[in-house]
Amino acid sequence: HLLGAAVHAVRPGGMLCVTCTDMRVLAGGQPDVCYARYGGLPSRAPFSKEAALRIVLACLQGHASPLGRVVEPAACLSIDFYLRLFVRVRADRR
Repeated sequence: HLLGAAVHAVRPGGMLCVTCTDMRVLAGGQPDVCYARYGGLPSRAPFSKEAALRIVLACLQGHASPLGRVVEPAACLSIDFYLRLFVRVRADRR
């Protein structure tokens, strides 16, 4: 999975920019594909873009946890037909 490889490649304390251009999938148009790619179920509601951002953040954190890292969102944007997330990857302090 590309998101897992991206999280793995970032040093602890580094920034990662993720762009998702499949808003049709993330906004509820294809829930089965969204679950297969991101592990979340989208909603077709007025807040579907925010839900899409949260699905991608949860997917990133799911890839970071086994590596002993956490993902902290710095900025998350929904612009036209795509999402852009800027996250800081830190070492988990547990």
